[in-house]
Parts: sequence; structure tokens; C-alpha cells
Amino acid sequence: MPKLKTISTDELRDAMESGDIIQVVNVLPKSQYRLGFIENSIKIPFTELDARVEELDRNQEVVTYCSGGDSSLCRKAAEKLSAEGYTVRVYEGGLKAWSAAGLPLESDEDEEDLNESPDAPSGLSGLPSSGNAR
Repeated sequence: MPKLKTISTDELRDAMESGDIIQVVNVLPKSQYRLGFIENSIKIPFTELDARVEELDRNQEVVTYCSGGDSSLCRKAAEKLSAEGYTVRVYEGGLKAWSAAGLPLESDEDEEDLNESPDAPSGLSGLPSSGNAR
């Protein structure tokens, strides 16, 4: 397999600010969404990549990222996407380098709470139902 191309923090910031058409993909698991996101990134956890790959446009470059240089998820995701015919670069700095550079992160904790609590009760138990008023 050919060597994957990488993109630096400055290159990614410049591409995003200049309006280059790139798809920035966060491949972290949902359990790590609390770390935040690079603005306007697409959230596709690595474990869902095979099922959701068609959400990405093959005609646009993809940049994968995860939490930081110690995580291999972004590299594994880039390898999968490259094998599928996508033009891909890896942002190895991830959220750690992005944040350290003082660049903005989005927060989506509400989505995390909804997605990470499948066993949570759907209503308030133990309270009288308003539909049974007499």
C-alpha cells in the first residue's frame, strides 16, 4: 500500500480558512465526543466507517483525524478510505495539536448524552402521568 500523506495543523487550518473543499472526518468513538471536534467536521466513528463510507464524496479530498499522535485510528481510517479510492490525508496532530495551537473546537455533549445512554429511561418513572388526570 502506498505511504499515506499527512497534513499539518497549519496546512489544515489554511485549507479550511481558504475555503478549500475538503471533508474533515473525526473517526473517534462516540465515547470520546466529549473531547470536542474540529469545526464543521464529519463524525464517523472508525467502527462505523465501513457502513457509512458512502456519506463521503469520492470527488473531494478527505482528512481523517482523532485525538492525537498517539492514536492510530485516523491512520487506519485513511488506509481504509484510500483502499476504497478516496484521496486521503491524515491529520496526525489531532485534537491535541489543534487545541494546543489555540484553534477552535466545537462541543457536542448533547449528542453524546443521547447516543451514549441507550439504557436511560425514556420518561420520568414514578411520576403520575398527565394523561390520566381525573
